[in-house]
Amino acid sequence: MKPRLLFLPIFLLPIMASASTWRVAQDGSGDFNGTDDAPLREAIERAKADGGEIVVGPGVYRIGKRLALGGVKHLLIRGEGEAVLQLAPALVTELAVPAEVGATTLTLRSPEGLRAGLKLRVIAPGEIVAITGKPKPSFETVVASVDGATATLAEPLRFGATAGTRVVDENDLNLFTLDGGCDDVTFENLTLDGALKPDGLRQATHHTRCGVWIQGHYDYLKGPSGPKPRRIVLRDCRIRNFHGRGIAIYSADDCVVENCVIENTLDEGINLDHFVERCRVVGNVIRQATVGIELNDVNDSVVERNEIENCSIGIRVWRYCKLERLNVGNMVRENRLRGIEGRALEFQVGTAENIARDNVLEMPKGSDDTPEKRFRDAGDGNRLERNRVESGEAMERKRQ
Repeated sequence: MKPRLLFLPIFLLPIMASASTWRVAQDGSGDFNGTDDAPLREAIERAKADGGEIVVGPGVYRIGKRLALGGVKHLLIRGEGEAVLQLAPALVTELAVPAEVGATTLTLRSPEGLRAGLKLRVIAPGEIVAITGKPKPSFETVVASVDGATATLAEPLRFGATAGTRVVDENDLNLFTLDGGCDDVTFENLTLDGALKPDGLRQATHHTRCGVWIQGHYDYLKGPSGPKPRRIVLRDCRIRNFHGRGIAIYSADDCVVENCVIENTLDEGINLDHFVERCRVVGNVIRQATVGIELNDVNDSVVERNEIENCSIGIRVWRYCKLERLNVGNMVRENRLRGIEGRALEFQVGTAENIARDNVLEMPKGSDDTPEKRFRDAGDGNRLERNRVESGEAMERKRQ
């Protein structure tokens, strides 16, 4: 008998030849040791050259600086036991007195975290956005000096704000960030904690204080303008207590979020955004988010078999950019929703050729809600098929 030859795909050979494993630990047993972000950043820096695997041992790691995976390829970051990565507390405060246009100081209710050079975001109407003709929901200002709870500003305010307006750190952390050079990166069995305080101000921060932020370069008017992150996978992770999104993915291809638990986020639980293509969101549990799962300017992606609980909106597909052929070819199927305040699922104006099939909204006994009330298509050529509302005894039978 002739010996059998084993042929491996060419693209696997350099990975197998150079793959290494680094351990991060708190008990001195790792290649990199400590209880803050330093050992993690050191391990990531070593992995940037050739990829490999980073194993994070049990314990709570305090993250005071974002974990940036710029350009990393062929890397697995895996938690072992209860590995918790927790952000430093957020700066979230309010104006103690009104701030008029032209003001050179801000008086805040709390000085915690204030410092010279800090860029603040004031959550009040700002400049007009050309693409929409509407004002931005916030504006920025830079702190020149601090005296107690009073911040002197580098320049006079261009916009005003009333007392009680929320103020946050514009350059606050996202826990993990990945850019357009990243390819084939997997996160597995990690707990990411955003340090949202149960008794603190619950201010959504949109693009900061997120668990994982994945973004390639793009232009609102022209589309992707540089390399896109590819094949980023989050699997079996727990993501909780974030002022922003649990997971945000912008201008990336072929990413996967599966079997994760995402809870207590003040923005979207999972957000697929501008120019994402061919992504899969499968088998996750999302609890207590403003929107459970959102798709915005996304094509050919799949959202299936997720459980979404106690959210304002369940699943939303909508359009922001004006380019042709956006928000098409998405499949939303077999998701189960409960405790949803507004729409269970909605295709907004500007979406087309998407399918929502076999999704179920659970309601308490006696509810008179119907699929027509809770599953909405305001787009063009979308298909809503076999979506239903279950209540009372039918819901209990399904759970048994």
